[in-house]
Amino acid sequence: MADLAKQAGPVFDAIFKHVNDPPSTPVADHADAFVEWTAGHLIHALNLYTAYPDITAKEIKALAAAADITGAGELNPFLVVLPMKSKLAFIEVQLILRARGHGTTKDLDKVGTPHFAQFVPLEDNQLGFFTVYDGSFDKYIADFTKNIGPIFDLIFKFTKDPPPSPCRKHLQEFVDFAAGANRAPIGFYQAYPGLGVQDIHALIADSKSQSGPGKSGASAA
Repeated sequence: MADLAKQAGPVFDAIFKHVNDPPSTPVADHADAFVEWTAGHLIHALNLYTAYPDITAKEIKALAAAADITGAGELNPFLVVLPMKSKLAFIEVQLILRARGHGTTKDLDKVGTPHFAQFVPLEDNQLGFFTVYDGSFDKYIADFTKNIGPIFDLIFKFTKDPPPSPCRKHLQEFVDFAAGANRAPIGFYQAYPGLGVQDIHALIADSKSQSGPGKSGASAA
């Protein structure tokens, strides 16, 4: 957060002009206050998924540069906020998602195209599902429904005005619902644009094979 204050301070300075009780500005000159303020406003995800948990963005960029790979894929955000039926429903959904953490990770691994995903509890009894994925929206939702549809069938039992369930038997309705609920980001940053999940997995695998016993080469670390 201190690095963010230093590098993106002017962006936050502009935002904080419209925020109640913001930290001191300019942010770049008050990094400690910014770190403290953001820590106090941090929302913790119920589940946090990444397709490559053991490598950093900087390491991925280094591997891609060493392999002279820029990537030709398309990364897209899928940002959905679901209103729950009641406070009790909101609490129940959180318990379900926390209990199912490892299972959700396995299901998302099967999809093969999500880079990151998280379920986030929001104010006013709302549940956010935020993810970044490769390829077209329709294919992503179809693959998503096949592999992780059952968890959404569970969530929709507690959601206001959900689509028909089960999702796998009502694919087009789920696609239409997801398209309508998807929110466009104000900004979308990509540390390694064009690189798909499978591209990154291949880079990691190549790096490990090159740095194995008796071999020389760059390590992912």
